[in-house]
Amino acid sequence: MGLPEPEQLARLDAALRQFDDPAPLVLAMDGERLITGEWAWNLPFSTDTYNLMNSSGSNGSAAILFTALLRPWRQLDHAAYLNLLGEFARTSATPFSPEDNRIDDQILKIPRYCILTRMLVPCLGRCKVNFTRMIAITRVARAGLAALDYHRRNGALPATLAEAEAELADPFVGRPLVYRPAPNGFTLYSVGADLTDNAGREQDDNGSDQSADLGWFFQFAGK
Repeated sequence: MGLPEPEQLARLDAALRQFDDPAPLVLAMDGERLITGEWAWNLPFSTDTYNLMNSSGSNGSAAILFTALLRPWRQLDHAAYLNLLGEFARTSATPFSPEDNRIDDQILKIPRYCILTRMLVPCLGRCKVNFTRMIAITRVARAGLAALDYHRRNGALPATLAEAEAELADPFVGRPLVYRPAPNGFTLYSVGADLTDNAGREQDDNGSDQSADLGWFFQFAGK
């Protein structure tokens, strides 16, 4: 399969640009604060509710029942959740930082009596990491397509992404994406959530290696 035509490339770039916006994450986190922040703390804490959650395998069913019996603690728990999710929404609009990897530190700051908050936060704590990862992957795709289009027009890959007018920033570190052209292709990547340049080391087969870079390792056919 050949490279898309210029018109197709333009449409692809426009489509990929739509993912390069933190606004949906901000709205999602604030929606989580409003919706779950009301739903979880206003469940009808009846025996039927407890049995339903227990039968679904929820490890938190006993904790929810416990907080139902201690209304003052539940109110404090609710306030802690709203405050923390408000902070998540605020930081979702800011550039990625090492603190965004430290969800465990944030959980440790939550008082132990805030049982529901401590249960719900871990599943939300990596939202910004995963969203930034998506942005990084789309920027790598945009830059790589621009490099290939440059090659089609000029007969050689650009020496830098700037030559292809595609010097995009790595959203994890704010520096340009790493780009290394070679006679038979190129290596192009983001350093990923560990914020460390691992020389383009690829993800393992099951995708569990958090220290791998997020890259496109292109090689021309037959070279």
